Amino acid sequence: MARLNLRRRRYSLDMAIRANQEEMMFSGQTLGCRSMKRRLLQKHDIFMGRDDVLCLLRIIDPDGVDIRASHCLTRRMYLNNGPNYLVHVDGHDKLKPFGFAIHGATCGFSRRILWLKVARTNNDPSVVASYFLKYLEEINSAPRCVRIDAGTENVYIEDIQKSFRWYHNDDMCGEKSVIKGRSMCNQVGKPSTSA
Repeated sequence: MARLNLRRRRYSLDMAIRANQEEMMFSGQTLGCRSMKRRLLQKHDIFMGRDDVLCLLRIIDPDGVDIRASHCLTRRMYLNNGPNYLVHVDGHDKLKPFGFAIHGATCGFSRRILWLKVARTNNDPSVVASYFLKYLEEINSAPRCVRIDAGTENVYIEDIQKSFRWYHNDDMCGEKSVIKGRSMCNQVGKPSTSA
C-alpha cells in the first residue's frame, strides 16, 4: 500500500461515537460488532477495526452486548388463558423434497405437542382434518379457539371448529373460534425452552 501511496482513511473518535449512537437509536440496536462495523463502513464511510467497534458498543450499550454475547434472546410475551384455550395448527414443508410432509399442533398454554404427524402430504384438507378429529376424540371436547394459517389444507379444520363451537354462548363462539394468521406467527415449530 505504501508503494502505491495508499493509506487507510483515519476517522475521528467523535465521528465514530456519533455514528454509533445514531445507529443505536434506530435499527442498529440489535446489531453485533461485525454487523455494526459493516454498517459504519457502508452508511457512514467510517472504517474501524472489530475490536474498536466492540469497545464502542461496550461503552454505549453494555446490556445489549452482554445479551448478544450470551446468545440468549428474550422471548416475546405470549399470554394464554389456559389449557385447550388456543390450539396452534401448522404444517412444515422443509423436508417435503425428501418425501416427509409434517403437520402438527401445540397447546398455546403449555406448548405441549398435541400431534406431530409425518405423512405423504400435509396439503390435503382431509388428511389434516383427520389429525384434528383424532385429537378432538382424545380430549372429548373442542378447543375454545384454533389458530391456523390461510392455506387450503386448513379449510376442513376451520369448518369443524366453527361447527363444534357454533352454539356456545361465550365471546369466542362460531366464527370467532378460528383465528387466521401468517404461518410464521404460529407456535408450532418454535423452540419450547424458556429464556
